[in-house]
Amino acid sequence: MSSNNFAKVDLSTAGRLTDQLNRVGINKESVLRYLEDSPVEWSARRLLPDKLGGEVHAIPDLMFNDGEWSWHNELPYYVRYHDAQIPEALLNWMVTCSFQPKETDNQEGSAPSSDEEE
Repeated sequence: MSSNNFAKVDLSTAGRLTDQLNRVGINKESVLRYLEDSPVEWSARRLLPDKLGGEVHAIPDLMFNDGEWSWHNELPYYVRYHDAQIPEALLNWMVTCSFQPKETDNQEGSAPSSDEEE
């Protein structure tokens, strides 16, 4: 299943999550629950590096999809450990959905091969 929107983490926003969430009256745990509990679209058997913290094998390679948005596991990872901001349009979507991921009919699959990735 594909969605219309892809949310990418902006590492330059690290440390600014609290201000973003306070502006709209949302807590971090609600955001993380949505990001991490949405259906997994695909997964790969590898760990990616933490580009801010230096840990070499830190982030499981997963892609989430709520039917409208897709995001890589880097997004919730950097939100949780580095307070990176969430793209505003995705945050607005989460509020619209009352932080309840929609049921999707996608099945967890394998990650695309390297020639299919961006």
